[in-house]
Amino acid sequence: MKKPTKISLAIVILMGILYFFGLHTPFIVNRVKKQIKSGQSVNQVMDILNSSRKKPDLCCWQIQGTKDYICSDPKSCDFPKDQIKFIGADQEIRLTVLFMGPGFIHNDFHVTFDGDGMVASISDVKRWD
Repeated sequence: MKKPTKISLAIVILMGILYFFGLHTPFIVNRVKKQIKSGQSVNQVMDILNSSRKKPDLCCWQIQGTKDYICSDPKSCDFPKDQIKFIGADQEIRLTVLFMGPGFIHNDFHVTFDGDGMVASISDVKRWD
């Protein structure tokens, strides 16, 4: 093989290995988080999360004042309409979005919704293992 062909093949193999081990996940998480803005509705946030290249590994909802989490099915982030109702006033509902990778590193951030179902705040991405 010629030298440029060997170099191209090595680059393709290296990129495949990096993709396989999930080294692209932190970049995807940051891109998804940047698309979520204050004032967006629950449906808009769900569309952003479900249309991302890598789906969240876990989406859990928590109502303010409770310790219970309501988690959606793996690989899909759906709002549990039958279990959570937006009642307005001072109610806050927090969505935790978790992406795994690279390896066993957790990448998560929180989206807080006000009582009307609009994004009130977004936390920074936390990386931990």
